Amino acid sequence: MDNLSNAHPASATYIGEINDQIVGTVRVTPIDDDHFDAMLAGMHVDPDWNDSGIGSVLMHDALAFIATQGFAVVQLGVIAGNAGARRFYERYGWEPHEEIPMGVEGVPVVIYRLAKRPQLTH
Repeated sequence: MDNLSNAHPASATYIGEINDQIVGTVRVTPIDDDHFDAMLAGMHVDPDWNDSGIGSVLMHDALAFIATQGFAVVQLGVIAGNAGARRFYERYGWEPHEEIPMGVEGVPVVIYRLAKRPQLTH
């Protein structure tokens, strides 16, 4: 995975590429919030590459970056009805924190949190 250059030194954007084609992205950035230190955002995998392991590699890179930055509490948002994405995040230790009934354009969103630094294994 590649890490793009960022304006903020405590941010990272990872790009998954296969054969010079972008197949996934994820971004970690600090936020100024009373309850969270940072946000994981922009986690996307091209549908043609679902179940290929790209999402897992991107998540591993994001969690490693979170650990190096020392973020204590990190959030992400996911559409409440996206059961596959929710299972994916929960496999990596993300816990539901809050549901926002009128989230994105009236679609319910669940805010997940990673409340402790991840322990990464290879």
